[in-house]
Amino acid sequence: MGIATAREALLAELMIDVDGLIGRVEALDASLAANVEQAIKEASGKAFLAARMGFESMITEQERKLVAAGRNASAAIRVQLGTGVTQLVAVNEALERKLWRLIALLAGLTVIGGAIGGVVAVKMLSL
Repeated sequence: MGIATAREALLAELMIDVDGLIGRVEALDASLAANVEQAIKEASGKAFLAARMGFESMITEQERKLVAAGRNASAAIRVQLGTGVTQLVAVNEALERKLWRLIALLAGLTVIGGAIGGVVAVKMLSL
């Protein structure tokens, strides 16, 4: 019976060692799970931050492009308005010169008409 008792003692000691190993594996598993959870949180946080920074960078770039396009359009409108105003001033000056010529012509015709009317009136009175 001594052999059976020795075997049982060894088996009991082996069972205690296995229980200890199982406890260590469970503790390692819990620690590893906590580390994995923390790593996942950090990775997702970094991914979110990178996505947000990329989105903000895209918005900034698009804003810059829109501002540049607006400035180009503004410059084109300014050039067109400047050209239109220059043409309007030139046309206005030409019309002003023509108006003075018309006024001078009408004044001349009035003087000539008055002179002819006076000559006709004198001739009619002298009859």
